[in-house]
Amino acid sequence: MLVVPFLQMPFPAVFFGHPFYGTSGKVLIVLAGLLLGAASIGLLKLKKWSYPLVLGQGFWLLSGTITISAQISPGLMQEMRSQMHLPENAVFAYSMRQLQLFWSLGLLFSILIIAMLLFYRRRFMDAASAREALPPA
Repeated sequence: MLVVPFLQMPFPAVFFGHPFYGTSGKVLIVLAGLLLGAASIGLLKLKKWSYPLVLGQGFWLLSGTITISAQISPGLMQEMRSQMHLPENAVFAYSMRQLQLFWSLGLLFSILIIAMLLFYRRRFMDAASAREALPPA
């Protein structure tokens, strides 16, 4: 996510089926990346504050699910192609169906991570509490 703002083409951030281009899109992508990065590091360091922050990524999961719905995606893809200044007759490497499959697999991966976090919640909280109880080194 942190690389996308540096791409030479105007790749949008898509939030609940609404694309954000330019600076607003880049800011949204960078903020989401930084938030997820901080939450992930917090999980690895067994910080309790990181757990709800990572589960908050379910908000992005909901946004992605709405975005890949059949009613939004074809029009959104056409708008994105026009904003990226691709010629009308340019051949796109993937069909809409394939893109929806790729997005769905990505969302499935996110669902599996959230499910795993929910399943191991008590173990994580116990480990985080034990780490907090240790004297500082």
